[in-house]
Amino acid sequence: MAPDQGLNAGERPEDLIAPERGVIDYGRIDADAAASIGAFSGPIRLQRGYSGPKGWGEAHITSNTHRMSLLRGFGFDDAKSFVALVCREWTCIRPSEKGRVMLCLRRDGYEYVVVVQDKTSAAGNRFWSVITAIAGSYRTEPALYEKVTDE
Repeated sequence: MAPDQGLNAGERPEDLIAPERGVIDYGRIDADAAASIGAFSGPIRLQRGYSGPKGWGEAHITSNTHRMSLLRGFGFDDAKSFVALVCREWTCIRPSEKGRVMLCLRRDGYEYVVVVQDKTSAAGNRFWSVITAIAGSYRTEPALYEKVTDE
């Protein structure tokens, strides 16, 4: 699969998808969480990416019709709004494969998950890049970090 599969003319996988005008960060992994998981504290960003089973980013999420059907069933119009909610309100971090982590948010009896990976841009900016997103049953993996909430 070519890395640019699923992209329109002029689009690049590294292009950032803004959650709203003038903003590029969807949320962040704060210093406490970063220290607990042995990683860096930094912003979470959604890139265009590319589609397919080995893809990543917005193109990967939106190219999966089953995944998008699930997200719409949970009331999300698009991948960007789902990613924005989870990255803004996540409550725990679970391990994932390939050095990635899952940001998790439990809501209405389900768990919303965004998988992120530590990345450095060509300009030298370090951030957490969204790989994929899914909603479903509660995960059983132990949490690496849980936010303390008032609930």
